[in-house]
Amino acid sequence: MGGVFKYMPEFIYRAKKGPAETVDGQITAEHTEAAIARLLKMGLSPVDIRLKADVLRKVLPEPPRAFLKGFHRKVSRAEVAVFIRQLSDLAESGLPVMQALTLIERQTKQPVLREVVGKIAGDVQDGASLSQALGRHPKVFLNVVVNMVQSGELSGTVEDVLSYLADVLERDQEIRSNVSASLVYPAFVLSVGICTIFVLLTWVIPRIVGIFDDLGESLPLATRLLMGISFVFARFWWAMLLVSVLAGLYAYRTLKTAEGRLRFDRFILRVPLIGDLIRRSVLERFARTLGMLVQSGVDIVSALEAVKGISGNAVLERDLNGAIIRVRDGDPLTEALSGCVLFSETSLNLISIGETSGALASGLLKLAQLYGRQTQRAIKTLTSLIEPVLILVLGAFVGFIVLAMLMPIFRMNLMVQ
Repeated sequence: MGGVFKYMPEFIYRAKKGPAETVDGQITAEHTEAAIARLLKMGLSPVDIRLKADVLRKVLPEPPRAFLKGFHRKVSRAEVAVFIRQLSDLAESGLPVMQALTLIERQTKQPVLREVVGKIAGDVQDGASLSQALGRHPKVFLNVVVNMVQSGELSGTVEDVLSYLADVLERDQEIRSNVSASLVYPAFVLSVGICTIFVLLTWVIPRIVGIFDDLGESLPLATRLLMGISFVFARFWWAMLLVSVLAGLYAYRTLKTAEGRLRFDRFILRVPLIGDLIRRSVLERFARTLGMLVQSGVDIVSALEAVKGISGNAVLERDLNGAIIRVRDGDPLTEALSGCVLFSETSLNLISIGETSGALASGLLKLAQLYGRQTQRAIKTLTSLIEPVLILVLGAFVGFIVLAMLMPIFRMNLMVQ
């Protein structure tokens, strides 16, 4: 017995055998995709396939669906990317869309996404196209996803479009994850530093101030300044907290308005390093998405309308409104975009070359690659600078506190000597 036993999970399936006959059975495979592939080779069209262990687990009581929804009220972008990837893989394996949606619904653990996928499957079963079914959930699927799937349906390349969409969504999620991971440690240092300084100013320093008051000597300017700051924090910390909360609420409500968001985005674009990073990131997303839509056969006006909604920047959205009007009136895309403040001369030249050569989609995708590389370098530069700058600022403030407290003590020692 030289072989090693390898456990193979068992799946319970229901599949179509011909137009009317339905069969049930069990099959062993390494994973769900392998089980589907085996059934297709057997001439069966899977309708439902689940792990046998999951079926047995159904006898146990499940938490109420409404209770679970309290913890999963929104579908994240990462979950949407996983859904598109699953749908793409199943479609490429030859599985019909309806059956693929049914399988994904069975395997999805996030309650809200599972409910959305179930509704999409129901709409498709009732005769709606996949793009129409996706478009009925605008809070989950962006307009560009719906438009691209629709173009794939018209051109007969849904599998290719879904695969391309999955690649783009996964790359976007990877960038977000890298940025978030890079900011975890600086955020932790900043939080600990702020808490430490707050405790020093509101609790520690007021108890030491009494010693200096008994000296009857004039205190150094730094010490008096620190005592004044400490007095304000110790007596009016509640007022400062209240003002901070009110200011945060006002900023939140202001950013919900179109004018407030435009002012904020215009301001953030002028911030050194951060503004440059945001500009490149926005233009990368714009060029890649527009290139995908044009490559999929979407007309330029509809593509610009879709891109406008996902740009994530009010300044670009405002400029694209004017560009869409100019393109609709017959102006070339390069001339229409020349009025957008975010586009540099280099980017406009690349778009112009692609437009005049009849390869606009290729030019836009090359521009997206260029801005993608620049975005990656800007992220590395920014994240590498945040930590030392943060430590330097916090260290300077703590050093000021220590120096202000020690200067009267040094003066006392000199007087004693």
